[in-house]
Amino acid sequence: MKLFKVKNIGEHEVNKRIFLLALTIIFAVFIITACSNQDNENGEQNSEEASSQSDENNEGNQANEKEQNDENGTVLTELHSYEDDDDADVENISINYDGSVVFFREMDESGEDEEVTPYFIYDNELIDASSIDTYSNCSFYSIDEKNTFYFTGTCYDADDERVSVVYDVTNDTITHSADSNKILTALADGRVLSIDEYDNDGVIYELTEDGEEAFLEMDDMTTVLGISADQENEKFFIDGANDDFWNSYIYETENDSDPVLFKEVPDDDNATTVEGEISPDGQYIMYRYRGVSGGEHYNYVDSYIFDRESEEEIHLGHGFDINFVRPNGYVFDEVREYGQVVFNIDSSKWLGPDEKDFSFIESLYANEYIEEEEGNTISGSKFMGISGDGETVLVLDRFKDIDKGDNYKIQTIKTEDYIHSLEDQDVEIDFEPSPFNEKGA
Repeated sequence: MKLFKVKNIGEHEVNKRIFLLALTIIFAVFIITACSNQDNENGEQNSEEASSQSDENNEGNQANEKEQNDENGTVLTELHSYEDDDDADVENISINYDGSVVFFREMDESGEDEEVTPYFIYDNELIDASSIDTYSNCSFYSIDEKNTFYFTGTCYDADDERVSVVYDVTNDTITHSADSNKILTALADGRVLSIDEYDNDGVIYELTEDGEEAFLEMDDMTTVLGISADQENEKFFIDGANDDFWNSYIYETENDSDPVLFKEVPDDDNATTVEGEISPDGQYIMYRYRGVSGGEHYNYVDSYIFDRESEEEIHLGHGFDINFVRPNGYVFDEVREYGQVVFNIDSSKWLGPDEKDFSFIESLYANEYIEEEEGNTISGSKFMGISGDGETVLVLDRFKDIDKGDNYKIQTIKTEDYIHSLEDQDVEIDFEPSPFNEKGA
């Protein structure tokens, strides 16, 4: 029988083999660990990249969502809200040239005496303008679509004397003051013109630091009744009267010439007054004749728009307020037959609701622009005015609240959106110029 021969291994050889095996195991563990760490790093990097990409996608989605919300959101801007109160009322809601200032007066009859508080809404703030600097009881400011940031009014001074003032809303201060018999006109650049309601000298003054100086002398107009200027303070429409005529003139400061007669009407038993406004760009005059018979005034009869460039004239008819053409070509007004109307001078097209068949609150205005929850409670919307630049419409919306009563909101809306709500109705309006002796609205 053949036996296998076993080789005798020494102790040194055994130790050598154990050492090599240990090195092999350590190296293998190192390789496995390194690969594992690399995989983890790659995984973390991929995770970070995925997370970063996800964040970018989320940001993009949020931006798209915000843009979509802006497009689909309300186009109305709420400026002020108040609840219906039997003892208090809000009146004279009006807007300035660029839509940046809105004014209203609050009438409070809850006490023994009626309290009148004038408020300006400017730069997202509600400003109580009843007491300014050393002036108090300032309750009769006047603001219209030609004003920028300067508004005329009356206050009581430190000596408790009633004075005419000009208020600067940007600095919340009174810039000018004069005797209460002075009628002040604040220009867009802050200068102030003055006429004396009791004086028939035909002079228009400018208020200065030293008092006043003559701005313009109207030789043929002893009594100046109205002054209207463009936004550059270079073109003026002036109306008034003398012993024989009701007059109106156009004056251009850059020409350094005398005022040019615009309209002249005899002052007799069948007389009419002539009064108007110049547009902010100085191109259009919107004027009206107002009849007088037996001491009775016929309101707003025979209104016209005159284009100074083409010398073309549009006869609007009766029932119109003094207004002017905005730079975007719109004239906004209210007339007896239709209520709120809009005239596009470029297309010679009228827009407006027919009160017999049309409910404004059921229009696109309510369906598209009012929040759905409020849309179910809106009970009325009233046009209050349009900014002089023609871009912003001011409205007063009323909402029914069963528990609290009516709630009112003073809001603004872009003109294009307001026009859109009227255009959708496709109402045809045909104005017939009225006979001069017909009593207006």
